[in-house]
Amino acid sequence: MAIAVEPTAIPGERARASLIEGTLLAGRYRVLNRTAFGWSAYDERLSRTVLMMPIDGVGAPDERVRREASTGSGLLDAVILGDDAWAVRTHSTRV
Repeated sequence: MAIAVEPTAIPGERARASLIEGTLLAGRYRVLNRTAFGWSAYDERLSRTVLMMPIDGVGAPDERVRREASTGSGLLDAVILGDDAWAVRTHSTRV
């Protein structure tokens, strides 16, 4: 089971669960650190760094994941944590 902390609300934005560094999600993604776009994580199964980005929108988390996957946006995987959905994407260090 994934671990989350109480969300810290940002004025005007929906509260979202924060991830904790070191947490293992979905039995394979080890959370590393916060980035400008989401969270950097290490895929222990494939030995690579990935980017976990929140999937916002209306509907249940699984519905948001389905919509995100249908856009052809390069979604590698997705993790659902409570009411939050996270897209797993290739991590790029390019700016």
